[in-house]
Amino acid sequence: MVALFSVVFSHIVSTTTLPSKDSAVDKSVQPEKSQVEAEKELVSKFGGVLRPFVASNASLQLTAVYALQVFNHDIGFPKGMLLRSFVNCYELDILDEHAFLQWREDRKHSDDYPGKGKALFQVSANYFESK
Repeated sequence: MVALFSVVFSHIVSTTTLPSKDSAVDKSVQPEKSQVEAEKELVSKFGGVLRPFVASNASLQLTAVYALQVFNHDIGFPKGMLLRSFVNCYELDILDEHAFLQWREDRKHSDDYPGKGKALFQVSANYFESK
């Protein structure tokens, strides 16, 4: 599950908000609105691939949320990306709200997936910043 979400999101962001050919991308700055919209569009297109793997399975959905956390950890937590990934997966019915709430409260698996503290901080900071 971690590999599937990582590969799909790696492709999505490398063609939208974090182009791999452009090494000068500043990860501390929100991408342009058009890039964010293109990112969401690709998440929507790949939703049909991701959804069947996690549908109606709370454990796999929690693992998928952790996969998004690990992916963002591996690429240095670009500003706003984790929150956008969470929101997109929720709004596009790939992941249920319960999976995100369970992830936030989960202490049992936190050591198994790197970056939980930074992920929680980034999601909370970006959520309140956008209000």
